[in-house]
Amino acid sequence: MKQDVGELERNAERIVLYAGGAGNIIGISAGRHSLLSISVKHMSYVDKPSFIKMTFIDEVIFTNQEIVIHIEDIPAREVEIAIRLYDGENVIVNEEPDEIPESNLEKTFYYVQTIFIPLLPVLIGGGILQAIIILVYNLDFFSAFTMEQTSLSTLSGMVYNYLPVMIAFSSAKYHKANPYIAVTTASILMHPLITSFISDIILEKFLGFRLLSETYSNSILPILMIVPILGYIENHFKVKLPSSLKLILKPFLLLLAGLSLGIFLFRPLMTLLGNAIVALIELLHTVAPWSVPTLLGLFGPAIVVTGAHYSLFPLVIDNIEAAGFDSILGPAMIAVNFAHAGVALAVILRTKNHNFRTYSIASFVMTLFGVSQPTIFGIEIMLKKPFLYAMLGGGVGGLLAGIFKLKTYLLVNPSVASLFAFQDQGNNLLKTGIVILVSFLVAFLLTWKSAFLEPIDENFQLTSPYQDEI
Repeated sequence: MKQDVGELERNAERIVLYAGGAGNIIGISAGRHSLLSISVKHMSYVDKPSFIKMTFIDEVIFTNQEIVIHIEDIPAREVEIAIRLYDGENVIVNEEPDEIPESNLEKTFYYVQTIFIPLLPVLIGGGILQAIIILVYNLDFFSAFTMEQTSLSTLSGMVYNYLPVMIAFSSAKYHKANPYIAVTTASILMHPLITSFISDIILEKFLGFRLLSETYSNSILPILMIVPILGYIENHFKVKLPSSLKLILKPFLLLLAGLSLGIFLFRPLMTLLGNAIVALIELLHTVAPWSVPTLLGLFGPAIVVTGAHYSLFPLVIDNIEAAGFDSILGPAMIAVNFAHAGVALAVILRTKNHNFRTYSIASFVMTLFGVSQPTIFGIEIMLKKPFLYAMLGGGVGGLLAGIFKLKTYLLVNPSVASLFAFQDQGNNLLKTGIVILVSFLVAFLLTWKSAFLEPIDENFQLTSPYQDEI
């Protein structure tokens, strides 16, 4: 029985959806009569039970990277054309399959790399601005004004304060969600009124939690959890909602879903997670003070990626006001930042790719001034192993910082320009130098000796499947 055009289009939409979305399809071809072959990047993304339940499919066979469909009563060529014209565009995004990550760790690296690489131009620009402002401020060019009065602190941190919004857009591209719905959701969730509502009404009054920290609004974790769900819901709306109602209902329902998930689930969960981290650190700081900078140094790179370190700022400020120094975050992060610098320098000396070396030099300089994101996302996560080496370097340096009882006397971004914050009447600055040297050397030597897979194309550009070259 021949299908009408509308039914054929709906079935094409379902095939694309069940095949893991348009981004998962790398090839499609119609054989003789009723056989249709679809090549996919990741067979794990394919909804096999839904394929089997489709009424117009007589038989479906799943191989390693191919779906072979025997279609009942419809020429396979017509279905192929309908799939290629799905949603008004060609769904075939690649003619050759990408390298498929095998382990869960590799899949995580691939996902983070794909999401963050499109943001590197902004992070690099913001990093250069931040490094210049830190240098200018520390050289006392504005001695007559405070950092707040000149608005320099606001300028230097603005890019990273709005990182969740940029992540929302980039992640939406990856998950085939509406990027503008995702950005709107992230922006609303970061609004101070929403933050107050979550902390004062939902958590404290309704659930009865006493909050230790309310600075978790800059975390990227909530939006990273919300956007995949929005993409999943939107793909189902394309099939389930009548065409006449899509324009009105789909944006409203998606925005409602995103805000509901953020306000009533993920933002409260992340706030509670931040407070749990603060409580755990306070406990460890009491029973085993050396373990706190060790753990923060070891997991520092991951903490920076997620923005979880913001939850520790109130604790650090309280310690500085009460005791006159911080022995928690500053000593650990000085080890982490210079471990990143060690990785960047090793890559500079090891790589044979001129463009990649140029990028690594810029990242190395910014990392010395405490701006490590370009090194994390553009070097370590892309090369995979160096990210683990930075963690090890930070962990060893953090252990030394704990043993030395290292202190910082100001809340600063640890870098070569803020070493004055570690200076006292004793040998604290000397101990800081030892921690820096050890962290740097551990990460440098591990990266230098490793066989990381660097870009081999001399015309290397940082690119993402969802972004033009950078």
